[in-house]
Amino acid sequence: MAKKIKQIKSYQSEINKPETEYLAFVKEYNEKGMEIRFVEFTEDNEVEYEHILECDSNFNPIKEEIISNSDEYSEQKTYKYDENNKLIEEKIQYQNAWESIKKYERDAEKRCVKVTTFDEEDEIEESSEIYYNETGEILKRIEFDEYGKQKSKVEHSFDDKGLLILKEEYSNTKKPDKIFHYHYNENGALYAVETKNSRNHLVDWTKITFDEKNRPIEQANMAGTRLVIEYNDNESEITETYYLANGAIYNRTKYKKNAEGLTEYEETSDKITRYVYEYF
Repeated sequence: MAKKIKQIKSYQSEINKPETEYLAFVKEYNEKGMEIRFVEFTEDNEVEYEHILECDSNFNPIKEEIISNSDEYSEQKTYKYDENNKLIEEKIQYQNAWESIKKYERDAEKRCVKVTTFDEEDEIEESSEIYYNETGEILKRIEFDEYGKQKSKVEHSFDDKGLLILKEEYSNTKKPDKIFHYHYNENGALYAVETKNSRNHLVDWTKITFDEKNRPIEQANMAGTRLVIEYNDNESEITETYYLANGAIYNRTKYKKNAEGLTEYEETSDKITRYVYEYF
Protein backbone atom coordinates (compact mmCIF):
# COMPACT_ATOMS: atom_id res chain seq x y z
CA MET A 1 0.00 0.00 0.00
CA ALA A 2 1.37 3.41 -0.99
CA LYS A 3 2.20 5.69 1.88
CA LYS A 4 -0.12 8.65 2.39
CA ILE A 5 1.44 12.10 2.55
CA LYS A 6 0.75 14.10 5.68
CA GLN A 7 2.99 17.09 5.03
CA ILE A 8 5.35 18.52 2.42
CA LYS A 9 7.97 21.16 3.17
CA SER A 10 9.69 22.96 0.33
CA TYR A 11 13.09 24.64 0.74
CA GLN A 12 14.61 26.96 -1.86
CA SER A 13 18.10 28.33 -2.35
CA GLU A 14 20.21 29.99 -5.01
CA ILE A 15 22.28 27.66 -7.14
CA ASN A 16 25.62 26.82 -5.50
CA LYS A 17 24.69 28.94 -2.46
CA PRO A 18 23.29 26.56 0.19
CA GLU A 19 23.53 29.31 2.81
CA THR A 20 20.64 31.12 1.06
CA GLU A 21 18.20 28.27 1.69
CA TYR A 22 14.87 29.16 3.31
CA LEU A 23 11.53 27.45 3.96
CA ALA A 24 9.40 28.38 0.92
CA PHE A 25 6.11 26.63 1.71
CA VAL A 26 4.38 23.99 3.81
CA LYS A 27 1.50 21.81 2.60
CA GLU A 28 -0.58 19.65 4.94
CA TYR A 29 -3.03 16.89 3.97
CA ASN A 30 -5.75 14.87 5.69
CA GLU A 31 -6.07 11.08 5.53
CA LYS A 32 -8.07 11.30 2.32
CA GLY A 33 -5.32 13.20 0.52
CA MET A 34 -7.06 16.58 0.56
CA GLU A 35 -4.83 19.62 1.03
CA ILE A 36 -6.04 21.24 4.26
CA ARG A 37 -3.33 23.86 4.73
CA PHE A 38 -0.90 25.71 2.50
CA VAL A 39 1.47 28.36 3.83
CA GLU A 40 3.89 30.30 1.66
CA PHE A 41 6.81 32.16 3.21
CA THR A 42 9.10 34.98 2.16
CA GLU A 43 12.88 34.71 2.32
CA ASP A 44 12.65 36.54 5.66
CA ASN A 45 10.49 33.71 7.07
CA GLU A 46 7.33 35.81 7.10
CA VAL A 47 3.98 34.38 6.04
CA GLU A 48 3.10 35.69 2.60
CA TYR A 49 0.04 33.59 1.81
CA GLU A 50 -2.10 31.08 3.70
CA HIS A 51 -4.93 28.78 2.67
CA ILE A 52 -6.76 26.70 5.31
CA LEU A 53 -9.48 24.10 4.68
CA GLU A 54 -11.63 22.57 7.42
CA CYS A 55 -13.65 19.38 6.77
CA ASP A 56 -16.36 17.48 8.60
CA SER A 57 -16.25 13.78 9.56
CA ASN A 58 -17.25 12.84 5.99
CA PHE A 59 -14.34 14.88 4.57
CA ASN A 60 -16.74 17.46 3.18
CA PRO A 61 -15.19 20.96 3.18
CA ILE A 62 -17.16 23.12 5.61
CA LYS A 63 -14.89 26.15 6.00
CA GLU A 64 -12.14 27.64 3.86
CA GLU A 65 -10.01 30.71 4.46
CA ILE A 66 -7.54 32.56 2.24
CA ILE A 67 -5.19 35.23 3.59
CA SER A 68 -2.76 37.02 1.29
CA ASN A 69 -0.55 39.38 3.24
CA SER A 70 1.34 40.51 0.15
CA ASP A 71 -1.92 41.57 -1.56
CA GLU A 72 -3.61 42.65 1.70
CA TYR A 73 -6.54 40.43 0.81
CA SER A 74 -8.60 37.81 2.60
CA GLU A 75 -11.79 35.83 2.10
CA GLN A 76 -13.68 33.11 3.94
CA LYS A 77 -15.94 30.42 2.49
CA THR A 78 -18.45 28.24 4.33
CA TYR A 79 -20.26 25.23 2.83
CA LYS A 80 -23.58 23.51 3.56
CA TYR A 81 -24.71 20.02 2.50
CA ASP A 82 -27.96 18.10 2.28
CA GLU A 83 -28.71 14.73 3.88
CA ASN A 84 -26.91 13.01 0.96
CA ASN A 85 -23.70 14.99 1.60
CA LYS A 86 -24.26 16.99 -1.58
CA LEU A 87 -23.26 20.65 -1.60
CA ILE A 88 -26.27 22.96 -1.56
CA GLU A 89 -24.81 26.32 -0.51
CA GLU A 90 -21.48 28.13 -0.56
CA LYS A 91 -21.04 31.50 1.14
CA ILE A 92 -18.07 33.75 0.40
CA GLN A 93 -17.30 36.62 2.76
CA TYR A 94 -14.74 39.20 1.70
CA GLN A 95 -12.65 41.44 3.93
CA ASN A 96 -14.55 44.52 2.76
CA ALA A 97 -17.75 43.06 4.30
CA TRP A 98 -19.16 42.08 0.91
CA GLU A 99 -20.45 38.58 0.50
CA SER A 100 -21.91 36.33 -2.14
CA ILE A 101 -23.87 33.12 -1.81
CA LYS A 102 -23.96 30.27 -4.31
CA LYS A 103 -26.96 27.94 -4.19
CA TYR A 104 -26.90 24.54 -5.91
CA GLU A 105 -29.92 22.75 -7.37
CA ARG A 106 -29.79 19.04 -8.25
CA ASP A 107 -31.69 16.53 -10.34
CA ALA A 108 -33.03 13.11 -9.31
CA GLU A 109 -29.52 11.62 -9.74
CA LYS A 110 -28.18 14.22 -7.26
CA ARG A 111 -26.18 15.93 -10.02
CA CYS A 112 -25.80 19.68 -9.90
CA VAL A 113 -27.94 21.21 -12.65
CA LYS A 114 -28.05 24.87 -11.65
CA VAL A 115 -25.88 27.25 -9.64
CA THR A 116 -27.18 30.72 -8.72
CA THR A 117 -25.02 33.39 -7.12
CA PHE A 118 -26.65 36.04 -4.93
CA ASP A 119 -25.15 39.19 -3.42
CA GLU A 120 -25.50 40.35 0.21
CA GLU A 121 -28.90 41.87 -0.62
CA ASP A 122 -30.17 38.55 -2.04
CA GLU A 123 -30.08 39.89 -5.61
CA ILE A 124 -28.97 37.53 -8.37
CA GLU A 125 -25.44 38.25 -9.60
CA GLU A 126 -25.14 35.42 -12.10
CA SER A 127 -26.23 31.83 -12.69
CA SER A 128 -25.27 28.74 -14.63
CA GLU A 129 -27.02 25.66 -15.95
CA ILE A 130 -25.27 22.29 -16.35
CA TYR A 131 -26.42 19.45 -18.63
CA TYR A 132 -25.16 15.85 -18.43
CA ASN A 133 -25.17 12.76 -20.62
CA GLU A 134 -26.33 9.35 -19.40
CA THR A 135 -22.89 8.45 -18.04
CA GLY A 136 -22.51 11.65 -16.01
CA GLU A 137 -20.14 13.69 -18.20
CA ILE A 138 -20.96 17.37 -18.56
CA LEU A 139 -22.31 18.00 -22.06
CA LYS A 140 -23.07 21.68 -21.72
CA ARG A 141 -22.63 24.54 -19.27
CA ILE A 142 -24.30 27.93 -19.83
CA GLU A 143 -23.44 31.07 -17.84
CA PHE A 144 -26.02 33.88 -17.46
CA ASP A 145 -25.71 37.42 -16.12
CA GLU A 146 -27.98 39.00 -13.48
CA TYR A 147 -30.64 39.67 -16.13
CA GLY A 148 -30.74 36.09 -17.39
CA LYS A 149 -28.82 36.91 -20.58
CA GLN A 150 -26.28 34.35 -21.75
CA LYS A 151 -22.67 35.37 -21.06
CA SER A 152 -20.95 32.20 -22.20
CA LYS A 153 -21.50 28.57 -23.07
CA VAL A 154 -19.27 25.51 -23.27
CA GLU A 155 -20.32 22.31 -25.02
CA HIS A 156 -18.48 18.96 -24.83
CA SER A 157 -18.62 15.90 -27.10
CA PHE A 158 -17.31 12.46 -26.11
CA ASP A 159 -16.52 9.27 -28.02
CA ASP A 160 -17.87 5.83 -27.11
CA LYS A 161 -14.98 5.37 -24.64
CA GLY A 162 -15.94 8.50 -22.73
CA LEU A 163 -12.95 10.51 -24.00
CA LEU A 164 -13.45 14.20 -24.65
CA ILE A 165 -13.03 14.79 -28.39
CA LEU A 166 -14.58 18.22 -28.91
CA LYS A 167 -15.05 21.38 -26.86
CA GLU A 168 -16.88 24.44 -28.18
CA GLU A 169 -16.68 27.79 -26.39
CA TYR A 170 -19.34 30.44 -27.04
CA SER A 171 -19.88 33.98 -25.81
CA ASN A 172 -23.37 35.29 -26.50
CA THR A 173 -23.20 34.34 -30.18
CA LYS A 174 -24.73 31.43 -32.07
CA LYS A 175 -21.37 30.32 -33.48
CA PRO A 176 -18.57 29.13 -31.23
CA ASP A 177 -15.69 31.53 -30.67
CA LYS A 178 -13.25 28.65 -30.25
CA ILE A 179 -13.41 24.97 -31.12
CA PHE A 180 -10.98 22.48 -29.58
CA HIS A 181 -10.43 19.07 -31.21
CA TYR A 182 -8.75 16.40 -29.03
CA HIS A 183 -6.89 13.40 -30.50
CA TYR A 184 -5.74 10.25 -28.66
CA ASN A 185 -3.34 7.44 -29.48
CA GLU A 186 -4.11 3.72 -29.24
CA ASN A 187 -3.24 3.78 -25.54
CA GLY A 188 -5.82 6.47 -24.84
CA ALA A 189 -3.21 9.21 -24.26
CA LEU A 190 -3.88 12.68 -25.61
CA TYR A 191 -1.38 13.45 -28.40
CA ALA A 192 -2.84 16.49 -30.18
CA VAL A 193 -5.17 19.44 -29.63
CA GLU A 194 -6.31 21.61 -32.53
CA THR A 195 -7.90 25.01 -31.90
CA LYS A 196 -10.12 26.61 -34.55
CA ASN A 197 -12.04 29.89 -34.68
CA SER A 198 -15.67 30.60 -35.56
CA ARG A 199 -14.82 30.27 -39.28
CA ASN A 200 -13.32 26.84 -38.64
CA HIS A 201 -9.82 28.12 -39.41
CA LEU A 202 -6.93 26.61 -37.51
CA VAL A 203 -5.52 29.19 -35.06
CA ASP A 204 -3.38 26.99 -32.81
CA TRP A 205 -2.29 23.41 -32.24
CA THR A 206 -0.37 21.39 -29.67
CA LYS A 207 1.23 18.02 -30.38
CA ILE A 208 2.68 15.53 -27.89
CA THR A 209 5.16 12.81 -28.86
CA PHE A 210 5.45 9.59 -26.83
CA ASP A 211 8.20 6.99 -26.59
CA GLU A 212 7.79 3.21 -26.75
CA LYS A 213 6.78 3.20 -23.06
CA ASN A 214 3.95 5.68 -23.78
CA ARG A 215 5.82 8.41 -21.89
CA PRO A 216 5.57 11.99 -23.21
CA ILE A 217 8.97 13.07 -24.55
CA GLU A 218 8.14 16.23 -26.49
CA GLN A 219 5.38 18.84 -26.67
CA ALA A 220 5.31 21.39 -29.49
CA ASN A 221 2.88 24.11 -30.50
CA MET A 222 2.01 26.21 -33.52
CA ALA A 223 4.21 29.09 -32.31
CA GLY A 224 7.26 26.85 -32.63
CA THR A 225 8.11 26.45 -28.95
CA ARG A 226 8.99 22.97 -27.68
CA LEU A 227 9.17 21.16 -24.36
CA VAL A 228 11.54 18.17 -24.42
CA ILE A 229 11.41 15.59 -21.60
CA GLU A 230 14.27 13.17 -20.89
CA TYR A 231 14.27 10.22 -18.46
CA ASN A 232 17.09 8.19 -16.96
CA ASP A 233 16.88 4.38 -16.89
CA ASN A 234 14.75 4.03 -13.75
CA GLU A 235 12.94 7.39 -14.14
CA SER A 236 14.45 8.67 -10.91
CA GLU A 237 15.71 11.71 -12.83
CA ILE A 238 13.67 13.69 -15.34
CA THR A 239 14.90 16.72 -17.27
CA GLU A 240 12.51 19.17 -18.95
CA THR A 241 13.96 21.65 -21.44
CA TYR A 242 11.84 24.46 -22.86
CA TYR A 243 12.97 25.78 -26.26
CA LEU A 244 11.92 29.03 -27.88
CA ALA A 245 10.84 29.14 -31.51
CA ASN A 246 14.38 30.14 -32.58
CA GLY A 247 15.81 27.04 -30.93
CA ALA A 248 17.31 28.84 -27.93
CA ILE A 249 16.89 27.27 -24.49
CA TYR A 250 14.51 29.34 -22.37
CA ASN A 251 14.55 27.14 -19.28
CA ARG A 252 15.80 23.75 -18.15
CA THR A 253 14.63 21.96 -15.00
CA LYS A 254 15.97 18.71 -13.59
CA TYR A 255 13.84 16.66 -11.20
CA LYS A 256 15.04 13.87 -8.90
CA LYS A 257 12.47 11.38 -7.58
CA ASN A 258 12.45 9.36 -4.36
CA ALA A 259 11.48 5.68 -4.01
CA GLU A 260 7.76 6.63 -4.00
CA GLY A 261 8.15 8.53 -7.29
CA LEU A 262 7.76 11.92 -5.62
CA THR A 263 9.98 14.86 -6.51
CA GLU A 264 12.55 15.43 -3.77
CA TYR A 265 14.95 17.71 -5.65
CA GLU A 266 14.41 20.29 -8.39
CA GLU A 267 17.14 22.30 -10.08
CA THR A 268 17.01 25.17 -12.60
CA SER A 269 19.80 27.43 -13.87
CA ASP A 270 19.52 29.72 -10.84
CA LYS A 271 17.53 27.92 -8.14
CA ILE A 272 17.41 24.68 -6.19
CA THR A 273 14.22 23.41 -4.55
CA ARG A 274 14.13 20.40 -2.28
CA TYR A 275 11.06 18.71 -0.82
CA VAL A 276 10.76 16.92 2.51
CA TYR A 277 7.81 14.54 3.02
CA GLU A 278 6.11 13.38 6.19
CA TYR A 279 3.72 10.42 6.03
CA PHE A 280 0.84 9.14 8.11
